[in-house]
Amino acid sequence: MNRLTIALRAALGMPTARPAPSDDAPRTSAYHDIRWAVVLRNGPFLVGALLVLLLLGVVALGPRLARENPYYAGQSSLQTVDGGLIAPPFPPSPEYPLGSDRWGRDILSLLLYGARNTLVACAFVTMVRLALGLGLGALAGWRTGGLLDRAVMGLVEIISS
Repeated sequence: MNRLTIALRAALGMPTARPAPSDDAPRTSAYHDIRWAVVLRNGPFLVGALLVLLLLGVVALGPRLARENPYYAGQSSLQTVDGGLIAPPFPPSPEYPLGSDRWGRDILSLLLYGARNTLVACAFVTMVRLALGLGLGALAGWRTGGLLDRAVMGLVEIISS
């Protein structure tokens, strides 16, 4: 082990001397061990990763978790309560966990179906911004310090502010 690895392991409370590996033990590097220890102690990263996994789960499983397709046109918008008819919007109930809108569509189903559309739009916008950023960065880097570089960097500063 080099000095940096020993110092990092000591700072993280990990043993600095590695036991001799047996012949059948899988071999992992000290860098790999330290990297995962640092990642698992990073609270903001874990919260962000959990949110991303939650969003991906909603996108993948949203339509299966929804009670009904909220965009289906043939839904009835009246309900019978105690022998009388009531019209939407319906308050939260076991049938509508988050209530309904004025057309009688389940809000939870709308959220689960709409999350997919929203995240696809976000991915598209991100790709367009990436392409524009790469193009502007290539233009600015072509001739560093020139008029084109100053113009592109000025445009980037205006957009960023």
